[in-house]
Amino acid sequence: MSVDYIPDTESDFSTWENNFCSLVCAALATTLGLTTLETSAIATASGDYNDAVSDYQSKVAVVHGAQQTKAAKRKALEEVVRKTVRRIQTSPAMTDAIRAQLGITIADGTRTMTSASAVAAAVPITKIGTANRLQHVIDFRDADHQDKRAKPAGVKGAEIWMKIGAAPAAVVGSADPEDMRFLALDTATPYVMHFAEADAGKTVYYLLRWIANDGTKGPWGEMVQATIVG
Repeated sequence: MSVDYIPDTESDFSTWENNFCSLVCAALATTLGLTTLETSAIATASGDYNDAVSDYQSKVAVVHGAQQTKAAKRKALEEVVRKTVRRIQTSPAMTDAIRAQLGITIADGTRTMTSASAVAAAVPITKIGTANRLQHVIDFRDADHQDKRAKPAGVKGAEIWMKIGAAPAAVVGSADPEDMRFLALDTATPYVMHFAEADAGKTVYYLLRWIANDGTKGPWGEMVQATIVG
């Protein structure tokens, strides 16, 4: 079975086509007996492709920036909402019926776990979806309730750390990873990560832990990895 000489991944294809087109359109054109019409067609197609790559990469950067802005705006909104809810919860006019309408906490008469106890033994189970090119869908669930999206009681969200390339060093205890970077504190699964074209084919390592409402950090979950599909 013959193997196609044109690479599959975008990064490998870009390297290959730039080399091919530069040679057949210049150094080897005369040697190989190519006409001006033929070399012009190749040069035009190569230029159009590279323009499209540049346009795509710029748009990916815009999407990534918009995603970060959205996350920051959501965090700001949540802070305002929580402050308001804390005040109205103690209002004499507040009733369970109004709480149900607003979709806020209704006390059930039972003792709720503290934030510290909520994360003391809880670890997130992480799965990475790679169905879409240049995108990872980071799904995180409570290890004890993997069939549900709900976080453990008293937990604000999952802290996500990542590294692209070589495998990171082992993480000891609850310390922050030395050679991984903080990606986000996401309050609802999943978190969608977008990558640039140049990252296609690379391996990404992820490490997650729960963060309680009071800022208490839980133990690290199992490190997972996934390839960036080009």
